[in-house]
Amino acid sequence: MVWNLAPHPGDRDRDEATMRGSRVMQSLQVYQRGDVVFLSSDLSQAMSQWTPLATPLLVREVNAILADRGAVTG
Repeated sequence: MVWNLAPHPGDRDRDEATMRGSRVMQSLQVYQRGDVVFLSSDLSQAMSQWTPLATPLLVREVNAILADRGAVTG
């Protein structure tokens, strides 16, 4: 799985659309398989600049991503 950290501050929607439209991105097998996850700015920031207060957000959001991908059971 590839994680793309969204810029903050920035225009996440524009940047994601640019990445998705990139011929380089479209040529990658990992992208073609659907294994690229574009993170929200909040989640990206919580991962890259972690504080104890970010933990509940990280647990909730990462578990949701993994559950969507069938990686978390129970």
